[in-house]
Amino acid sequence: MTTPPRHPPRHPSRRPYPTPPPTDRSAGRSWSGRRVTELTAEVLSQYGDRCHLCGLTGATTADHIVPRSKGGSDELDNLRPAHKSCNSARGARDLAAWRVVPTENGEQFFS
Repeated sequence: MTTPPRHPPRHPSRRPYPTPPPTDRSAGRSWSGRRVTELTAEVLSQYGDRCHLCGLTGATTADHIVPRSKGGSDELDNLRPAHKSCNSARGARDLAAWRVVPTENGEQFFS
């Protein structure tokens, strides 16, 4: 039985594509882990648990007012409380393009 040839390990500084230079504190950083947990707790402490997208209480996530994909930072002044479903439904749309529309029977839907 023969063993397969071993390839030398790839050097960690070699990347298949160049990394763009960071433009702010959040550039190049993922939105996950302990940092997100701490920022979300800070947002909920600062602004309460009322969702800034639908106006109802019970928000559990931090939503970026200016989405990260459009240059928004992870600073507290760019974060507001939101329900997970509202946050996901809004996605990376601008806040001006996002609105809650009441229907005739009092229900709400997102456009």
